Amino acid sequence: MTGTFLDQVRKELHIRNFCCNYRKPDRFVRSQWQLQPKNVFYLLWRIVLAAFFISAVITSMASLTPEDFRFYFIYLTNWGIILCMITSVYGAILVTYWHFNSRYADRISECNDMPFAFKFYWSIHNIILNVSIVITVIYWSILHTDSMPISATNVMTHAFNSVLMFVDMLIMAYPLRLYHGIQPILLGVVYVIFSIIYYYAGGKNKFDQPYIYNVLDWSSSDPKKNVVTVVGTLVLSMAIHLVLFGVYRLKVFLHRKCVHTDKSADLPTAPSSAAPNSRISMVLGSYEYDNTAFSGSTEKI
Repeated sequence: MTGTFLDQVRKELHIRNFCCNYRKPDRFVRSQWQLQPKNVFYLLWRIVLAAFFISAVITSMASLTPEDFRFYFIYLTNWGIILCMITSVYGAILVTYWHFNSRYADRISECNDMPFAFKFYWSIHNIILNVSIVITVIYWSILHTDSMPISATNVMTHAFNSVLMFVDMLIMAYPLRLYHGIQPILLGVVYVIFSIIYYYAGGKNKFDQPYIYNVLDWSSSDPKKNVVTVVGTLVLSMAIHLVLFGVYRLKVFLHRKCVHTDKSADLPTAPSSAAPNSRISMVLGSYEYDNTAFSGSTEKI
């Protein structure tokens, strides 16, 4: 048992896992829990998730006065909800195209190299999954006060953002890598640099104060608070990523125990009831087109 665990750790820490490469690109358009290459419920989930975050961004903007809207893009909360929208919409587009374009689905099922579109999707999903939870934790534990109303917009941008991204992580099929914890940290570094530039450019928040957040006040004569904020957020992000990785490994374990499939279960195969010379469409019906994603001769990738 110990040997198996150590082997898994060594495999996870292999340098190849630092990059966004994966030998089964079709995992990025599939759910962990679906048994067939395509699943309409997963497609609906992606569309509903995208629709929610689009409405969340629109609501968060519409709730502001023209004066307050000038400051919309300086807050990390709004960076986060916009990234949630971009990620969910991008994912919905990829899954929809996979679901309805059989030739594209075949190419993805047979290729060994990750398309750039999937690498980009993997990266932004890694970033916003972590950052949305960081935003939720910091907001409700440090920034929120009793004088702040708990409105629908507030809940959507500071609670539902992390809850829905976490649920999405439980549903999705592609892996979570330990090394990828650096990606949300890089976004944090970008935001810190932005806040410094914004301060020295004379920027102020909507309350006419010379900072965006009071825990990141570059006008303060005591820099310790800023150092504590940056280092503390860094540690929080790393801790969240470790927890998420543990949840991901638990999800994989439960999948292996609950979904009784063999080692080739991740590979699309032809249904046993199909005629020897028939091919099954990846969308709905039988066609003469040779769909290798459902062919018994599909090679491992």
